[in-house]
Amino acid sequence: MTDVLCKWLNEKLQLSKVIEPQTIAQDFSSGYLIGEVLHKYELQNDFSLFLKKDTSIAKVNNFSRLEPTLRLLGIPFNINTAQELMQEKPGVATSLLYQLLCLT
Repeated sequence: MTDVLCKWLNEKLQLSKVIEPQTIAQDFSSGYLIGEVLHKYELQNDFSLFLKKDTSIAKVNNFSRLEPTLRLLGIPFNINTAQELMQEKPGVATSLLYQLLCLT
């Protein structure tokens, strides 16, 4: 599944960072790249306010901006999910990205 996600992220969306299967949890732990994915589909209008940093302040900022968009898309997202993403819990970022991929 991660190979399909990486192909989508790298070839179709051409994110600002090349995504490798073994680093998905780390790459998406700040919320910045999730915001970039949503912005590519014109779903995250405030992407210019996202912080491309790995600090706790940046993560809270980014995930608080993501929450309303993900809820509108029908993707379950709460503080627990945000914490698991920030802690790079295996499978959480992959699951979220797969849900986004299925919406496209």
